[in-house]
Amino acid sequence: MAREQGTRTAQQLEELAQRAYPYGFVTAVESESMPPGLNEDIIRAISAKKREPQFMLDWRLRAYRHWITLERAAAEPRWANITYPPIDYAPGHDVDGAQPRLR
Repeated sequence: MAREQGTRTAQQLEELAQRAYPYGFVTAVESESMPPGLNEDIIRAISAKKREPQFMLDWRLRAYRHWITLERAAAEPRWANITYPPIDYAPGHDVDGAQPRLR
């Protein structure tokens, strides 16, 4: 009998979890999305959104141009005793606009 009760409870929980939320709760939050990856256009868009002065945009663009010239190993942080896969800064497309490589 206890086993049947447990099964019914699991079924009831599954039904409850699968039904639509009936109360219409919505959180209206402003959001913007940008294409994935990092390039000069993204940096300009972020700078414009933040209403940064021109000198700050110029500084960020100079830093980005320097960063893309670095070897991958030099651009990545090196942490003691931590291993993780390299970060893909341009998911879905290459920064220079070339066709994505097949993996």
